[in-house]
Amino acid sequence: MTLFKKLAPLMCALLVVGCGDDNASDPVYTPPSEYTFTSRTNTDFNSSVSNDVAATQFILKSELLSYVRSSEIKTVLSAEEADSRLDQIFSQGVERLQNYNIYTGLNAEPTAVSLDLDSGLSILVNDYSDITTETNLVDDLQSGSAARALSNKTLVDVDNDGVVTKELLGDFIGWPLLADIVDGDEMAKGLVDDWFAQIALMSVDGDDATGYVSTDGIHFDLILDQFLLGSINYSLVAQYNLRSDEGLLKQNTDPLNYSVVLEQEAEVEVEEARLEFEEENLIANEELLEQMLNDWLAADPEADITKDLAFYSNPDNYFQYGPIDLAESYFDQEKKVLDKKESITTFEKKVITAKEKVDALLPYTDLANVWDQSFGYFGAARNYGFYTDSEIVSKPDYDENGDGFIDVYTELNTAFAVLASERDAGAALVNTDFSGNMWNAFLLGREIIQQNHGREPKEFVGYHNELKEQADIILENLEKVLAASIIHNINAAIISIDEALVDEDASEFDSNDYEYFKLWSTLKGLALGLQFNDDPIISKSDLVDLHVKIGEVPRPETNNLYGARKFNLEEARDILQQAYNFAPANVEAW
Repeated sequence: MTLFKKLAPLMCALLVVGCGDDNASDPVYTPPSEYTFTSRTNTDFNSSVSNDVAATQFILKSELLSYVRSSEIKTVLSAEEADSRLDQIFSQGVERLQNYNIYTGLNAEPTAVSLDLDSGLSILVNDYSDITTETNLVDDLQSGSAARALSNKTLVDVDNDGVVTKELLGDFIGWPLLADIVDGDEMAKGLVDDWFAQIALMSVDGDDATGYVSTDGIHFDLILDQFLLGSINYSLVAQYNLRSDEGLLKQNTDPLNYSVVLEQEAEVEVEEARLEFEEENLIANEELLEQMLNDWLAADPEADITKDLAFYSNPDNYFQYGPIDLAESYFDQEKKVLDKKESITTFEKKVITAKEKVDALLPYTDLANVWDQSFGYFGAARNYGFYTDSEIVSKPDYDENGDGFIDVYTELNTAFAVLASERDAGAALVNTDFSGNMWNAFLLGREIIQQNHGREPKEFVGYHNELKEQADIILENLEKVLAASIIHNINAAIISIDEALVDEDASEFDSNDYEYFKLWSTLKGLALGLQFNDDPIISKSDLVDLHVKIGEVPRPETNNLYGARKFNLEEARDILQQAYNFAPANVEAW
C-alpha cells in the first residue's frame, strides 16, 4: 500500500457519484481517511462502527489454536476430554469460557485470553469475562442454509426409509465425503469435528515430538487454521454479507435493535405508570399518617414519636403514655409509608434502567452492521491505509492511541488484511494492489451507506448499485488474495521438495518434520476455502482440477514419487495463474 493508496480515499469524491432514490439529489461521496463513521441513529455515540463479532471470533480462533498447541491439552486424561474442550471453544465460545477455564478444567474460573502480539503489548481484555459479545465459531461456519449453501451441486441417491430418491445436494470439492455425510453442505462442520478428534487422539498419545501430523503428513492444526479462514471469514462475506440479494438489502433506516427498543420504550411507560401510582399512593398514606399522629397526640399529649413501638408495648410504659392502640396504628402506618418510599425508590431505579436501555439503542442500522462485520472479517485495523504493506506485514498491531495496549477491535490487522499486504509486498509488479483496492472499497461503501441512511436499499435500484460495485471489488480481491496465497505456499512447497531431495530420482526423503508437509497443509486448507463463494472467478472444473493436482494428502505413495508431486504442484499453480490472469512475474515472485 503506497502513499497514493493512503490518499486514494480522499480522492473518491472526485471519482464517484451516487444515485440515491428518485426523490433525492445525487450525492457526492467523500469517505474519511480511516474507517470511522458517526452515528445516524444515536448521536450519543462517537462511532457507529461495530465489528465486535468478527473480532471476537478472531480471538476465539486464536484461542482454539493456542489450546491445540499448548502443553495443557496433553495433560487431560482422555482423548474424549481433549475433544470436548476443543468443542467448547468452538461451539460454546465466549459464554462457556467466561465461566470455565479450558486449561485447568475448573468451573467458575474464566479462561484467560491467549493472544500473543508482534508488538509485545497486551490486549485490553484479560480474560473472557471482559468480553461482552457472546459469540462462537460454529454459528458462523459455512452451513447448508439457503443463504450459505454450497453453490456447487450434484445429484445424489438418497435413501429415505427404503425409498431411494435423487436429490440435488451440496458438492464439496477437495475432500472425500466423510463416512456419515451425504450432503456436502455438512462437510465444513464434519471436517472440523473429524480434525478435532484426530488432534485429541494425538494429544494423549504420549509422544510430544510428533505433534499433530498424520501418517500421510497432514498437519491438522495448520489445515484447520486455514480452513476456518475460508469457511468462516470468506464464506460469511462472500455468501451472505456482501451478496446483493442478502446482506446488501438489509434495512438502513432504524437501529439494528429497533424492535427491542420499541419493547423497551413500552416497558419505560409501564414502569413510569407504576411509579406515578406509587407516588400518588404515598401521598394518601402520608396524609393518613399525619391524621393518626394528630389523633394520638390529642389522646396523649405526652406521646413521643421518637420512641419505637416496643417502647409503648412495654407494660411499664403503657399506663404512662396512654392508649396503646393509637400507638400501634401510628407505627403500623409509618411502616407502610416507609415501605412505600422504598418501593418508589425501586421503581425510580427501574425507570432509569429502562431509559438507559433505550438511550443505548445501537448506533447503526442492519446494513451498516453487515458492512462493518465484513470489514472485521477482512481483518483490517481502523487506520489500515495509513501504513505500507511492508509495515503491516512486519508488525500487524499498532498502539495508535498510546495507551500501552492493543485494542483488537480497532488496532490490530489480521486475516485477509495481512494476507493482502503480504501478497502486495511480495509482488514483482507495482500495479498489484489487493490491499488498497479493498481498503478503498470498504471506505467508499460505508460512506454510501452513511449518506443514504433513511432510504431502504432496493436491489439494482439507486444507491444499491453503487454499493454493489464496491462489494464486487472487495469480493474479487478477497478471492484473488486467497488464490495468490495458495500460489505463495505452492512456491514454498516446491522449494522445500527440492531442498529435501537428496538425489535425482528422489529415492530418499526426510521424515514427518519435513517443511513440505506444513506448507501442503496450509495451502490445502486455503484451497478448500475457494468453494465458499456463490459467484467465484474460478470455474468448478478448474477448482476440481486444482485439488486433483494438490492431492488429498501431502505424502505420495512412495518416496520416488516426490518428483511427480512437485510437477503436479507446478500444474496447480498454472491453473490458478490462468484462472485469475495473474502476471507470470507475480506468480513467480509470490
